Amino acid sequence: MRASLLLSTLVLTGTLLLASNRAAAQVTDSTEQVKPELNGLPPDRPSLDATPQAPPAGQPAVRPTQPTPQPTPQPDAPGTFQPARPPQPRAVPAPAPRPIPQGIGTVKPPEPVMVAKPPAKWYVTGNPDLGFSSSYGISFFNAGLSAMFGYRFTERFAAGPGFVYQYSSINGIGFSNIGGRIFGQALITDKFFVHLEQEFLRAQSPLFLQNPTNGSIVYQGNELLTIKSTFGGIGYRQRFSDRAAFDILLLYNASYDQNSFLYGQPELRFNLLFDLF
Repeated sequence: MRASLLLSTLVLTGTLLLASNRAAAQVTDSTEQVKPELNGLPPDRPSLDATPQAPPAGQPAVRPTQPTPQPTPQPDAPGTFQPARPPQPRAVPAPAPRPIPQGIGTVKPPEPVMVAKPPAKWYVTGNPDLGFSSSYGISFFNAGLSAMFGYRFTERFAAGPGFVYQYSSINGIGFSNIGGRIFGQALITDKFFVHLEQEFLRAQSPLFLQNPTNGSIVYQGNELLTIKSTFGGIGYRQRFSDRAAFDILLLYNASYDQNSFLYGQPELRFNLLFDLF
């Protein structure tokens, strides 16, 4: 009886000690987890308690408002990608498009522009003379050279002096003529021009007499004459380089009664022209 009472007393004592130890451990854990907050406010201001307070009696509880979520923009059409932010300007601008030439492969290079040189002030023109004819039993042979030196006062008008040398033979009897000229030329167009000329020639004119017995022609000698001839007409000029040309002149012989044994009617000439300087 006494032994069972002692045993019960020991069990009860152990149970109380174990319970007290558990309570002390819980107090220690709560003390370590919850740290007291220090009041950093001035002494004259009360400390703020962050613990939510219960509303007064008779008033409903106020719930804190939640932020309203912003609606997500929807694309205009399904499957269309909408960037999250507007496009930003590029640091380097895009190069300007280069123009595309029209008709590639068919454009011809520009032709070189030929700039005409101004004509020279001085030029020389003339022609050799060579011919043979026969009439009424009399044969004529002519050979000579004529040249004229022109000066262009303007682009359209030129004038100058010239000289003439002629050798003629009639039935094998020869004689020489020599003289000078003064001429003027006025361009109508780039190719056509008017030509006027005055010539003074010291010429030998042969004298022939007809034998009344048999009708033969007998040479009596040469007569020295001074013949003044006037010519006027039109000419055509064809250039074959920038310094040379070819002239064709058709002239009216106003002194044909005096120089018919020297020149024809009309007088046709073929001259070469060369620019000097």
